[in-house]
Amino acid sequence: VAKPAQKADVVDGFGYDGAGISVAILEDSRIEFANPNLNNGTTRVPADANVDDHATATAGMVASQHSTQQGIAQGVTLLSANGTSYSDANMSAAMDWAAITQNADVINNSWGGNTGTTAFNVHDRHLDYIVRHYWSTVTVAAGNEGFATDRVTSPARGYNVISVGNFNAGGTTAWANDVMNGSSSTIDPSSGMEKPEVAAAGTSITSTTMNSPWTGNVGSGTSYAAPMVAGEAALLMERNSSLEIRPEAVKAIIMASALNNIEGSSRLSEEDGAGGVDMHAAFRIVDEGWWAWTSVDTNSFPLSYYVYAYAGETVRAVISWDSDPNAAYTSDPLDADIDLYVYAPNGSYQTGSLSVANSYEIVEFTAATTGNYELRINDFAFNGTTEYIGTAWWKGHNAMTPFVSTGWGTPPVGRDYFRADVGNDWHIIALRPPSTADYDLYLYGDSAFGDPDNHDLLASSTYVNDYVDYVLIDSNQAANGNYYPEVRTYSGTGTFRMEWASSLANMTSGSYGPYTMGSLDVALVWDSYQSAGIEKFYALEPISGSGDLGMALYDSDAADAGTFYRRRSQYVAYSDATGSSVEAFSRQQADSDWAGLAVFNKSGSTTFYVHVDESAPTGAINIAGGAVAVDSTLVTLNLSANDPHTGVKQMRFSGDGVNWTAWQAYAGTRSWFLPAGDGIKTVYVQFMNNANMVSATYSDTILLDMTAPESSASSPAIVSQHSFTVSWSGS
Repeated sequence: VAKPAQKADVVDGFGYDGAGISVAILEDSRIEFANPNLNNGTTRVPADANVDDHATATAGMVASQHSTQQGIAQGVTLLSANGTSYSDANMSAAMDWAAITQNADVINNSWGGNTGTTAFNVHDRHLDYIVRHYWSTVTVAAGNEGFATDRVTSPARGYNVISVGNFNAGGTTAWANDVMNGSSSTIDPSSGMEKPEVAAAGTSITSTTMNSPWTGNVGSGTSYAAPMVAGEAALLMERNSSLEIRPEAVKAIIMASALNNIEGSSRLSEEDGAGGVDMHAAFRIVDEGWWAWTSVDTNSFPLSYYVYAYAGETVRAVISWDSDPNAAYTSDPLDADIDLYVYAPNGSYQTGSLSVANSYEIVEFTAATTGNYELRINDFAFNGTTEYIGTAWWKGHNAMTPFVSTGWGTPPVGRDYFRADVGNDWHIIALRPPSTADYDLYLYGDSAFGDPDNHDLLASSTYVNDYVDYVLIDSNQAANGNYYPEVRTYSGTGTFRMEWASSLANMTSGSYGPYTMGSLDVALVWDSYQSAGIEKFYALEPISGSGDLGMALYDSDAADAGTFYRRRSQYVAYSDATGSSVEAFSRQQADSDWAGLAVFNKSGSTTFYVHVDESAPTGAINIAGGAVAVDSTLVTLNLSANDPHTGVKQMRFSGDGVNWTAWQAYAGTRSWFLPAGDGIKTVYVQFMNNANMVSATYSDTILLDMTAPESSASSPAIVSQHSFTVSWSGS
């Protein structure tokens, strides 16, 4: 479990396995390259009979290609720098072969001694010389004297090497049960240099062996912790090849990213140094360019770097420089005493690291405000002519602010990492990529840079091309607190927008707005109460602008925590017409709950209302002012309608209740042509409110009579009286 416990598997997932980087395994014995789980490498003395499990196991921790017992950086080129014995001359010859003959990028030393004293020996000084003058990164086992003298052994005492302590991962990937192995050495050398620099997994390790079945439990010790860090260095060098000759920067990066605090102070403590290594965090420092390397002299100070950090984030920074041993390896002076100060964005002193005996300084603090923090490097003493300073900083996540859309460049290889501190109600976190790229959005409940067992994926949105991706959190059900969105590149390049929005309102029925989404805005969200068994209607009405909005509704189940987090595609209702159009849908559900209404902006700027309603308009129609009959097909319709929540928006008409006119704006009167032919005529009307709910059908009737009456009269032709009878008829 050492690889995932230290997150080298994450780096492997990014496509980095140390390919092209050479790592020398410097021991008395040689690697058994006949092991099928190791790529064949170069051996200093290939015919030497001294081949054993220790060197082979150490090599496997760096580069095993076994399907389930994989090394930290299985793609490296291995060098077996075998001394053939532990005599000073032979081990010195092996060091020079690795550094000079082979120009090894990383040299691992899983051996040690000199336990009777705390002073440097020739090998401490020799390896310091190699780092300073041949630019190899050197990792060394801190020693296994914890139950004896407890002294850090040589050659781990040197100023310029990375000394590694041993922690017990407990057979799990979780950090919670990690403890330092009691055998790991902790007492500093007589120089006062604080050792070890970091700790790595080194307890009950399974690795490659010299005989079939070629893997097995090889035991415990700092011998097995050091090659873990050697593999880590190789991963960093593959990501940025300039680190192959920047050992000071490599040490600073590995220390600044050692986020697994196993014991003591998280900044620096006796047993785990700066902490247990986090190889994902180290990779991110390189990926983001959060490091620097420079050559300095007495005129270079003060030297400053500025780190933009967000309030609430833990910031770490490390500087590392070298001692300057002579070529005879008889002296090893630390010529410079360099200090690290941190100043807050307002210019006030934040913290500092001012050790006397160390060749590194390390600071850690929680950013109180968002802004640029100055890392100011000063020389307290500078007795040499030139020093190389590696600087690295860790600044955590990009903290998000509700309703603030921010622009970001193409995500790096290892993703962009954000933090949103959500409260109650529904929340939306949205990503809009450029049209030239496809980026994906992932939501986690814990940081990628904490305990790997807690880094659980909650939701993801992976639409293709230039679609808006978003995820939602229903904090009516889910816990409040920090959530961690991550953005990765699937294809393409370009600047993307990122926005987090909390609920704007608790919607019941009514019209909400106007709201404006500018061209940089990505998404908004509202809580909307859905009553059990009642159909609720929603409409988004643009009133100005030319943006292209979409709308979707989301629900969760209180009995299923997995539904508290939704990706874009998990909607229960959806509308996404092209252009600046009305978006509308309805939703009826069996239970009562607060749903989340999302509006997302694909492009442009738009001002709009959101209308929500559960009851349709009511209305009436009256033909010709209530007349019983008319003698013209052209009549006036008198109309009245009411909707107390969202208002009446439109109406439509029919002469038969089947075939309808187009919807038209609501008005109190409307001219209408009755169909020709005398008789009873009926006109039907429906009304629509702003939530697009359609009323019942209302109607009125009237008699159309356009034919003049016919009449006739008759009387006697001749009368003999003053009165007579006249008869008439009409129809």
